[in-house]
Amino acid sequence: MRYRCATSASGPVEGSKVYRRDLAARLSQVERLTVAEASRRLRRHPELVRRWLREGRLRGEQYGREWLIAEREIERFTRAEPERRRRT
Repeated sequence: MRYRCATSASGPVEGSKVYRRDLAARLSQVERLTVAEASRRLRRHPELVRRWLREGRLRGEQYGREWLIAEREIERFTRAEPERRRRT
């Protein structure tokens, strides 16, 4: 795989070494969860969590194709969202 060491006006270019270092630095600052980890915590399907992220109901950061969600955001979301409906 070739790496492009480049940055743009908005920040590091995806796939570059700078991008990967930036991602590692961001991950070390705040505890972040992947979609799979967040879906296990929320007890929902990963695709539903992705939909919430796209719609803005759940806040997260997208790096390429991956979403990262702050642990604080999961806590906020569980307090703000109503309880899951149960089938009767």
